[in-house]
Amino acid sequence: MLPLKLAARRLFRQGEHSISKLLTLTLGLSVSVLLLSIVIYQRSYERDFPHHDRICIVKTHGTRQSQEGDKPEELDFSQVSGGVAPAIQEEIPGVELATRTTLYGTSKMILEDNKTYETKTLLAEPAFLDMFGVELIAGVRDSALRDNMTCLISESLARKMGGDVLGKRLRPAESKSDRAITIGGVFEDLPHNSSIQADMLLPITWMPAESLNNWIGNDRYIAYVRLRPGVSPESLDEALLEMQKRHQDMEVFRKAGVELHYSLTPFNRLRLEDPTLVNMLRIQQIVAIAVLLISLLNYVLMTLASMVNRRRVAAIRKCYGAMPVQIQGTMIWETFLYLFLSLVLALLTLILFRKPMEALIETPLLHLISWRVAAALAGVLAMATFFMGWIPGYSLSRTPVMNIFRKSVAHNRLWKLGLLAVEFVAATFLFGLLAITGLQYRHMIGQDAGYKAAGLYYVPIESLDQQQLPVVIEKLKALPEVEGYTLTTALPASSGQSGDNLIDPVTDRELINVADLFYVDEHYLKVYDIELLEGKNFDAATEKDREIMLSKKAATELARLMNWKDGVIGKNIILTSFGRVVIRGVYDDLMLRRQHLSPYPEKLPSAIVYGDDWLHYLTIRLRHDDARLLHRVNGILSEADPYKETSFLSVEMELLSRFEAAKTFRNTILFGSVVAILIALIGLVGYVNTEVNRRRKELAIRKINGAGEGDILRLFLRSIFRLSLPSVLAGLFVAYLFGRNWLEKFSYRIELNGRIFLLVGLFVLLIIALAVVINLRRIARRNPVNELRYE
Repeated sequence: MLPLKLAARRLFRQGEHSISKLLTLTLGLSVSVLLLSIVIYQRSYERDFPHHDRICIVKTHGTRQSQEGDKPEELDFSQVSGGVAPAIQEEIPGVELATRTTLYGTSKMILEDNKTYETKTLLAEPAFLDMFGVELIAGVRDSALRDNMTCLISESLARKMGGDVLGKRLRPAESKSDRAITIGGVFEDLPHNSSIQADMLLPITWMPAESLNNWIGNDRYIAYVRLRPGVSPESLDEALLEMQKRHQDMEVFRKAGVELHYSLTPFNRLRLEDPTLVNMLRIQQIVAIAVLLISLLNYVLMTLASMVNRRRVAAIRKCYGAMPVQIQGTMIWETFLYLFLSLVLALLTLILFRKPMEALIETPLLHLISWRVAAALAGVLAMATFFMGWIPGYSLSRTPVMNIFRKSVAHNRLWKLGLLAVEFVAATFLFGLLAITGLQYRHMIGQDAGYKAAGLYYVPIESLDQQQLPVVIEKLKALPEVEGYTLTTALPASSGQSGDNLIDPVTDRELINVADLFYVDEHYLKVYDIELLEGKNFDAATEKDREIMLSKKAATELARLMNWKDGVIGKNIILTSFGRVVIRGVYDDLMLRRQHLSPYPEKLPSAIVYGDDWLHYLTIRLRHDDARLLHRVNGILSEADPYKETSFLSVEMELLSRFEAAKTFRNTILFGSVVAILIALIGLVGYVNTEVNRRRKELAIRKINGAGEGDILRLFLRSIFRLSLPSVLAGLFVAYLFGRNWLEKFSYRIELNGRIFLLVGLFVLLIIALAVVINLRRIARRNPVNELRYE
């Protein structure tokens, strides 16, 4: 353990730059640990279930050709009809278990003590528990999910309810439902790194029998399959096709211009099929490596700066019989101590700033902790310790003793310049990437949504007493600050819209798929401030369930496919959820999100239907945003039902939340960029100080011969810019390549032009120049006599 003791003694010796080393390594490791933890966490999705390597999800693939000669539209989604999963269980020999789920939604449930709890409810079969190895903490497993009036709740929800909840009764917050559901069991929380999240499980038999058994349409179910050991997903493709032919009329699909087939995709790979997510993870991984590389290079840079003293010490140790392996061991142990202390400080930093970090990445830090992260950190620590310790140690052990004493001043300038250049390249790359992601995020949230989101507030109708709803509306209408209200099935800003097909009523050919917003009332367009482009608005005389409006994109494409030269107004068409309908009007395209099409909202073809059969939201428009006004309208909800915690929510904030992934990505790049430039500046200042110390006599002679402060500054700035300018250009080029690749995944994207990179390059060069000038001004004012007094 002698090398360890020797290494520990040198940690805080004068001239070792120990504080600077610890600071740069701590900053670099903080960012790297955070970003690598995010990447590992995202890539670990669905991998904490038992037998996760044998669980597959049934995907639907195919094409739809609306018109002869048109390019077929690719279909690829992860939902199937209700009858698919049971048939797979019965008819496919290589399948060990199959089950299906469907999302019931987020709703509010009232416990016996009149306290309200928000739950995310999933409808599932008993086999769901076996498929994913879900254990019951309380309740009888054999009877779970078999009785429609009994539910299972999660361990965390049970804890909120007081712990002992078995046998207690819940009822939906909407008063029109008289169902009281008994809590029949408590299941352990599902892994947080999974797309399957639920606070409550209800029997799937809540769905009607025709929905559970159908084979065409109603693709709302997610089917999971566990394969027998040794069976590959691809080996069952033929069996799936034969099963499909037995249950589906393929001729119906052919006439509709549709070709469909099923396939099995490993569940743990499903998340990584999203190219946008994979691209973001790849860039975050590169950012983490870049920041870590900068901090490690900075450590090496500062180690080289103190190499003169180290060589003398190494030479003396050699004279006393030290072997090369002992000298190398001392350097490796010293590097290990620095890295270990820095890692501890980095973890403490993340814990200390936990809340701002969680706000930055939109993920609880506790969720990022796993054995996978620990293994990755151990691997990084081991490799960094070896290479960063062995290389300097090898150099020291190989240098002959006489050479060290003959030439005590070692010049490592080229090494230092090379390391500094790499730091500048990495820092510029990160700042260039930051500029691209920041501008793209601003571009996305600045897009015209097709409606005016500011001033719109909504409340789920299910959370209101249905008998009090008319009273609430009348009170809201009485407020002069309330410009209007509307009742709708869906929100344009919601996380995902359902889809429906427009079908030719003569040939039954599927034409286009539209985002179906379902029911709206006659106030919808006015309250949302949506422009009516053609036709008439809905009114009280409009026939319910039979008159619809289409968005501009849907109307344009439909008119082209049907060859309607005079437009779509007044034409008959089939909308799959409503049958034959009449097109009454055309409105401006809206920013919507279809989960299987895009991770972010974009202007998609859509449809709205006049009716009041299935309304979920009450939306109001306020004449001005004011906290006191919002408090007043929320007071009306409280007066209607004081036992329910209900309030209006902002549509604008709901819309912005759809871009959270891009915002989080931008924030992580921002965090990495700031830390990277800070570390690079620490390295730059250290290099300048070393160069000044090396050239102190030269600078003193220059000053005696009349050189001023400006001359000294120009001398060093010229040298630094010869290094930094090509480094900045290289960093900008790499940022352009990665930025262009990232932007390709967006429907709405900024144009990359030279001005963006010019400004980024000038900004980085300005920071470098300021760091040099501020550091040199103090040094340039030294008395030259003090530097030459011993000559």
